[in-house]
Amino acid sequence: MKQVLAGDRSIVLGVYHHFKGKLYEVVDVVRDCDTLEYKVLYRALYYDVQKHIVPGDFFYRDVDEFLSDVDREKYPDVTQRERFKLVSPNL
Repeated sequence: MKQVLAGDRSIVLGVYHHFKGKLYEVVDVVRDCDTLEYKVLYRALYYDVQKHIVPGDFFYRDVDEFLSDVDREKYPDVTQRERFKLVSPNL
């Protein structure tokens, strides 16, 4: 299992399930050039014609937000606890 450090946290590289149902692959941890904050770099593994998202499109998110639990007040019917749940680690 490959992990990368993000300050005092570590992120496992691999495929994650977002609580809204889509799959993403975490490819690395990067730093914001202005703030030096750590960000999780991940790419979509799905098509979304409405949002013009194709497999391979990259996104980034703050490490703390990526590792956070779902806001139950905002999303009371969601069954997944984590915002992103690891489903297949890279070897």
